[in-house]
Parts: sequence; structure tokens; C-alpha cells
Amino acid sequence: MKKGYPRLQVKTAPQYGQQSTVNPQGFSTAGNFMQLIPEAIQRQTVAYCAYNEKLRAHKIVPELSSWRQKQTSGTWGTVIRSPVAIVSMLGI
Repeated sequence: MKKGYPRLQVKTAPQYGQQSTVNPQGFSTAGNFMQLIPEAIQRQTVAYCAYNEKLRAHKIVPELSSWRQKQTSGTWGTVIRSPVAIVSMLGI
């Protein structure tokens, strides 16, 4: 693989083997799952993580013998710009 694809990076994703009440063993009965996701195709990013704000601190609210301050943040998740570039295989 390294000879044919010298820039290939292999990363494991533990969330694919999560144990749950539906799947107590933590693996699929059909076999292992693999995805190939390139970083960019023709200099266009395939997917990236997006956030609306990192962290926002609101007004400090004084109380009788203390102070309170609310903080909020959020995320949009992963934005996939080229879904045709992502391939999956189950049963390896």
C-alpha cells in the first residue's frame, strides 16, 4: 500500500465499534467497516468541521451572595462539500 499510495494515512475510528443495547459486542455481524475520505479533490476540501461560535460568555448576573454567568457554544458538525469523494465498505 505504501508503495502504490505513498501519501496514504490510515486512521482508526473507535466510534464505529461502539457497544450499545442493540449491538452489545461492539462490532457488526456483517464484518469490519472501512471508509476512504480524501482531504481534497482538485484543491477543493471534501469535508470540514464547522462551528457557529467557539464559546460565548454572557452577562454576569449578581445574586444575593454569589455571581452567575451563562456560557454557550455550538457546532454544526461536519460539512461535506463533495459526498461523491467518500466511499464506504462493509464486510472486510
